[in-house]
Amino acid sequence: MERLRKKRSRLRNLRNSISLILLLLGLIIFLSADWYKIAFSDVTLDQLIFHLKVPLTGANDDFFLQYINYIKPYLGDIFILFIIVAIMMSPCFKHSFRIKGNIKIGKKQFNWHWTVKDSTTYLVWINVLVFISSIIYGAKALDLGTYIHNNLNASSLYEDYYVDPKKANLTFPEEKRNLIYIFLESMESSYANVGDLNIGQDNLIPGLEEIALDNINFSHNDSLGGAQTIYGTTWTVAAMVAQTSGVPLNIPIDGNTMNQYSTFLPGVYSLGEILKDNGYRQYLMLGSDSDFGGRSNYFKQHGDYNIYDYYSAIDDGKIDEDYFVWWGYEDAKLFDYAKEKLLELADDDTEQPFNFTMLTADTHATEGYKDETCTNPTSQSYANSVICSDSKVSEFVKWIQEQDFYEDTTIVIVGDHLVMGNYLFPASDSRERSIYNAFINVDTNVDYQNTKNRTFTVFDMYPTTLASLGVKIKGNRLGLGTNLFSEKPTLAEVLGLNKLDAQLQRKSNYYNHRLLY
Repeated sequence: MERLRKKRSRLRNLRNSISLILLLLGLIIFLSADWYKIAFSDVTLDQLIFHLKVPLTGANDDFFLQYINYIKPYLGDIFILFIIVAIMMSPCFKHSFRIKGNIKIGKKQFNWHWTVKDSTTYLVWINVLVFISSIIYGAKALDLGTYIHNNLNASSLYEDYYVDPKKANLTFPEEKRNLIYIFLESMESSYANVGDLNIGQDNLIPGLEEIALDNINFSHNDSLGGAQTIYGTTWTVAAMVAQTSGVPLNIPIDGNTMNQYSTFLPGVYSLGEILKDNGYRQYLMLGSDSDFGGRSNYFKQHGDYNIYDYYSAIDDGKIDEDYFVWWGYEDAKLFDYAKEKLLELADDDTEQPFNFTMLTADTHATEGYKDETCTNPTSQSYANSVICSDSKVSEFVKWIQEQDFYEDTTIVIVGDHLVMGNYLFPASDSRERSIYNAFINVDTNVDYQNTKNRTFTVFDMYPTTLASLGVKIKGNRLGLGTNLFSEKPTLAEVLGLNKLDAQLQRKSNYYNHRLLY
């Protein structure tokens, strides 16, 4: 009998301990989900899964610090609550009691009582309920239900609309043009009109606005505008893939790729591969670790790019071995490094044209980065980083235009995606935001009429960039993208943006078996 009593006591203690752990986990999950909704309002579950499956080497720790700072004020309250509940569940606390009461209604009196033999049972269920509620809240924040539904219901989007670039009929001009392709981190056309935010500045990108309006800007409206955001393209490496391959970056939750990410989308045929196969020298420059998110593998495998990143800058003596700011080194040094490399490419005796691709980082969330040359004209830190980036990009473009090689060079400037989180625009903001683009010094034989009031996505940058170099594309479509210089409607215009977005979220056997694997 004594052995049975001890066994029951051990099981009861184990039950109580597990329920306390569930209470603690539930509170942490709730706070984490709440922080996620604030910090990553536009981040999809696909993006989280992708970064769980590829190394975080070279990642900036700003988001982690922001998370710690967010939950820190609550840790004391959580600790106190945990201790109180633990004491209430301990053997020294009285667990059996009786509550009596009476209610008088008119002339009738009702007596009642509630006898509790073991209050720990109720506390255990309360702890479990807190944990389950937090799981439900977290799943809702991640939109897990939609994700699961989409992975159980296949789409025929690729079978119906995907144009395999390997089979496309492409005709290059006799005199091939150089390409300078600049990915601008989180750069939106929306930054040109922020007067209603009351931050002390109406336009954060006057230089980039002038560049776009003086050259070619594809827009969703009558003035400065850009591409609409679409599923599978809302983080940097996904946007780079979408703009150079015409497909999103979708990672199945049960997939075997990207955990062994040495083969990156082996089924796609990208802009880099097309240019390489047509005699181009290929270069990628960025101020961070190129291995982050698998970027180096993508660009090496799809175009055999020569990559200059944070570690290359150390090897070339551009920064000291122990130098590290933001994601590696700042954009001011990136542009100086790029100028040097571009002059080397231009002075090379080879007759081969070059494709020089860049990625900036100073305007990355959360608050952006400002070097010593930047000022603070607004009350908002991220807005100030955008203003500073605008001036540096504008100066870099002017420098290119002053060089001898500019005559034979097309410049494409495109934002990678909308800024993540609510660091500039509040969650309640209803403006129609768009991703910046500008095409400068395109081939003289390119004929274009329809640049305004278009509905398009970053997929369309793929064939449009080739067209800007004077490449003729039979059918004017590659991947899921459409040549915007042509009169052909984009998929977003044919299907509608919402329908296209919904189709992209669903499982695709074609994508999984022909492109991803």
